[in-house]
Amino acid sequence: MGAPYSSMAVANVFLSLAWQNNKKFTNLDLQKLVFFANGWFMGVKKTRLIKEDAEAWCYGPVFRSLYNALKGYGKEPVTEFIECEDRITKEDDTWFFEFITIIFNKYKDCTTSQLVALSHQVGSPWQKALADGRNIISDEDILGYYEKFIPKDA
Repeated sequence: MGAPYSSMAVANVFLSLAWQNNKKFTNLDLQKLVFFANGWFMGVKKTRLIKEDAEAWCYGPVFRSLYNALKGYGKEPVTEFIECEDRITKEDDTWFFEFITIIFNKYKDCTTSQLVALSHQVGSPWQKALADGRNIISDEDILGYYEKFIPKDA
């Protein structure tokens, strides 16, 4: 299939990896992980991983459809896959699955507070949207932030 995907499809990969590694993720954790995956993907590929816009909310970037799908969990860990129309499987989308696995491994040991702090860094796309009074975090801000971390020969 290929990108862009729904935020729920990407979150489902993170959930699968978490459960395989005896980890638990909350809605807030998944919001940050999906946002980071989209950011790193944009930094590498110069295009979106996620179909929908990220919004600048109080606790950082949020994908509204993902939030709505998981809000019933409150602050508790997500215990079931999210229903969605698209999906990412290792068999069908090996490159995307492996990419998300790399992001999972980068952030899997972060606490929720650490993930929030990472999304709130000065100059982050979330911080820029808030400073500019925008609800939507622009692709330009996401790309500009993440591409500086990508080696030029990547």
